[in-house]
Amino acid sequence: MKSNSHVLSFPKLVGAAVIAEMTGFTRKHIYDLAKHGQIPHYRIGGSIRFDPEKVKAWLDQHEIAA
Repeated sequence: MKSNSHVLSFPKLVGAAVIAEMTGFTRKHIYDLAKHGQIPHYRIGGSIRFDPEKVKAWLDQHEIAA
């Protein structure tokens, strides 16, 4: 059996609609956060993509304990 250990593991990147659905924010708000560098994202050409795991970590950092 061949080993794929040499293959890089890339995150699955998603669009703003998926992040909006995950967070309950609007797509516009997600785009605004990205525009102002407040949410982790990738800009590839004219496209903005997000790594859901990085967005989850970002949200966790913004949690305010009661």
